[in-house]
Amino acid sequence: MNDAVLWLCLIHILICAVLGILMWRRVIRSGFRLFWIVALIPLWGLICLFLLERILRKKDRKGAEIGVEKLKMEDEIYRSILKEEGEREEGIVSFADATVINDAETRRELMMDILYSDASRYISLLKEARMDEDTEVVHYATTAMVELQKDYDQKLKEEEEAYEEDPENPDRMRSYIALLADYIGSGLLEGNMLLARRERYSELLGQYLSRFPDEKLFYQKKAYNDMALGRKKDVAECIRILLARWPEDEDGYLLQITYDAEEKNRAGIDHTLRMIRRNGVFLTSNGKNIVRYWAGEEWDEGVESAT
Repeated sequence: MNDAVLWLCLIHILICAVLGILMWRRVIRSGFRLFWIVALIPLWGLICLFLLERILRKKDRKGAEIGVEKLKMEDEIYRSILKEEGEREEGIVSFADATVINDAETRRELMMDILYSDASRYISLLKEARMDEDTEVVHYATTAMVELQKDYDQKLKEEEEAYEEDPENPDRMRSYIALLADYIGSGLLEGNMLLARRERYSELLGQYLSRFPDEKLFYQKKAYNDMALGRKKDVAECIRILLARWPEDEDGYLLQITYDAEEKNRAGIDHTLRMIRRNGVFLTSNGKNIVRYWAGEEWDEGVESAT
């Protein structure tokens, strides 16, 4: 009798050890949540684990079937758009679709698709993927973002060198500014790195405008960037120039409204609205929507707008 009990205990310990390894390697979907129940209640704990595992695997299969169908439909739409634009690529799948599938291996494969395609289209999704519970998915997402940053930094270095070789060339300067703006807007930069790039961007825009003071769009770019940097005086100066040189265009007024909204200056917004009406500013449909938001629906009466 004692020998039988001893053998049963040894078998139970062996089963627990095997289950622990399988749980650690994530072969068992339920993880470690039932390990102690299995260990302390030999027979019924194992039955509970079996039932839970069966339920989880059934859900996994169902989720995978739904996710795969969704992937097929969205992939066809995605590919047709690429084909129309002349930029078709094979085997590209978004990580957004991977999250539909509750299967770690599938998500990893889809992350690899992103990694070897144009990952710059998926930056916001890659940032989300860095928070994934699967360490391999996190590794792939982090690797992709690091590679994208290296690529941007290399291109930026080349643009800067080309600009320094010929600083009087406006095309070189515009190309450098455009790449820097793209990098800032990509979502890859954070903290001090983003701050440094924004400061350089503002500096370049200032240099460009000192040579080409009639470039209205660049005043707007500089104002929004200075707004992000918290440079109130520089923003105010850009707005002043826009209103002084182009008093009949909406751009300076809308920029002023945006700035006052950021500063929570309701009196300033109201003052700008009165200026728009008094100067008979010609509003685009987008401009009219912004003005209507702050002034109310009654603004429609007597205000000229562009379609």
